[in-house]
Amino acid sequence: MNSVFSQTSAALPAHWIDAQALAQSDVPTQVLRWLRWQGLLTEALRTACGAGFRLQVLRQVSTQLDETARILLDVADDQALCREIVMGDQAHSYVFARTLLPATTLSAHPWLATLGEASLGERLQAVEGLSREAFEYARLAPGDALLDGLVPPTRQLVWARRSVFRLSGGPLCVFEAFLPDVVSCPIPAGA
Repeated sequence: MNSVFSQTSAALPAHWIDAQALAQSDVPTQVLRWLRWQGLLTEALRTACGAGFRLQVLRQVSTQLDETARILLDVADDQALCREIVMGDQAHSYVFARTLLPATTLSAHPWLATLGEASLGERLQAVEGLSREAFEYARLAPGDALLDGLVPPTRQLVWARRSVFRLSGGPLCVFEAFLPDVVSCPIPAGA
């Protein structure tokens, strides 16, 4: 696997932008509202999808951290656990998410490796001393390495966001790609 967070192809690094640059980008309104969602994304999707909500683990594998990921996470680890999920309803996939958990973080918080079908965000809510860094955003083309693992692959441009969580014992990074069908997913009140 190429870098799990930095590549848009084998040779080109992703162009991540901040919230100010995102506001100047040509993002469909519905997608922009999801990108800017500050609450628990799983909770918002569960509300939007109702009884049909699904969170499906696509894979959970050990992977090597490349230099870009080590810099992003500010760790010296060479290994990490990579967890990939998709969330949506029974007919649509709205979000593809990838979590990168460095070995030191897993040593301090082994429960992170045993989430199964549970929501990471909902579990992190109970962690004291947790902080989340600002979101960064990127537009990804079909075939982008950041979308490796998505089945079936998308044939359209998608917008994504990433952020690093800091908890005692180590960081983790969450990447969320908002798939084309998200434009038809109603946003809960308060967005």
